[in-house]
Amino acid sequence: MLPRFLVIGAQKAGTTALCAMLDSHPGIGLSRPKEPMFFSRDEPAIHPYFFMQERERWTRFDWDIRRDDLLAEYTGFFSHLPSHAICGEGSTTYLCSEKAPSRVRAVIPDVKIIVSLRDPVQRIYSAYWHFVRLGVSIHGFENFLLYEPIHSIYMGEYKTHLQRWFSQFSRDQFHIIIFERFVAQPQSVLDEVCAFLGVGSINNLQGGYEENRAHVPRFILLQYCVNLTRRLVGQDLSAVPGRIPLKRSRAPQLVGNVLERISTWNLRERHYPPMEEDVRRHLTSYYKRVNDGLSELIGQDVHEYWYGAGDRS
Repeated sequence: MLPRFLVIGAQKAGTTALCAMLDSHPGIGLSRPKEPMFFSRDEPAIHPYFFMQERERWTRFDWDIRRDDLLAEYTGFFSHLPSHAICGEGSTTYLCSEKAPSRVRAVIPDVKIIVSLRDPVQRIYSAYWHFVRLGVSIHGFENFLLYEPIHSIYMGEYKTHLQRWFSQFSRDQFHIIIFERFVAQPQSVLDEVCAFLGVGSINNLQGGYEENRAHVPRFILLQYCVNLTRRLVGQDLSAVPGRIPLKRSRAPQLVGNVLERISTWNLRERHYPPMEEDVRRHLTSYYKRVNDGLSELIGQDVHEYWYGAGDRS
C-alpha cells in the first residue's frame, strides 16, 4: 500500500495537529511512524543526524540501486491500515527537499499534496525553541541562524520550494493551508482538507486547534550546557515528541538519566521570550523579498495573515 496523500510541511506549521485530526477520521489512516521522511532521508543537509549517526543505514539507502527494496520497506509503514483507508503520511522535510518532488512523482504520480505555510519569521523562532527543547541547539537564536541555516533560514523560503514541487505535479494536486487561518478557524480548514481528500468532514473537534505547547527553559544557559554535554557524550538527538531521547546512548546510563532529569526540571510550558526587534525586522525584510509573488503563486494573500492586509511593502 502506498500513500494517497502527503503532508509535506512546513515544519512548525501545524502539521502534527493536522495529521492527528486526519488520523481520527474513520476513513483515513496515517503511516507508522507518522513522519518517515522516506523521500528525503538521504539528503545530508536536511538530515545530518541520519547521515552521521545512522551511517550504516544511510550507506544502504541508495535510491537508484535499491529502490524496489526501499519501497517494500516504505509500504510496510502502512501495513497496519485497512485496505479501504485513504492512507497518507506527513514528513515536513519534503517541502524543502530537492530530491523528494521527482521521487514522489516517480512512485506516486497521482498523490494529493497538502502544504501548511506559517509566517516564516514566527516559524523559524518556533523551530529554534523546538530544537532547544530536543537538546539540539546549544547557542542563542542569532547563532542558530548563523550556524544552522539549512534548518532555520532555508525552510522558510516557501516560494522556491513550492515552485520545485509545482514543476513536478499539476496545481490541482495541491491544497495549501495558511497556518494562522488554521489556528483561527480549525473546523473550516479541516472541512476543506477533507473535501480535498474526498471524505466526509470531522465534526467532533474537541477544543479546536491546539499547537504543540512551548517548552522554554527557566535558565537558558543551563539548558545550553545540558545540550552541549549531550553532544559531547554522544547522546542521540533524534526528535521524539515529549521528551529528550536517550536511545543508543554511548554514555553511561547514569549520565543520561542525570541530563534528562535536569532538562525535565528546567523546561517549563510558557510563552517564548520576545525576539530581538532588529532581528525580527531583518528576517521579515528577507522573507518578504525571497517570497515575493508567493500570494499569486498559491492564490491566497499571505500578507493578510503575516504582515497585515495593508502592508504590501
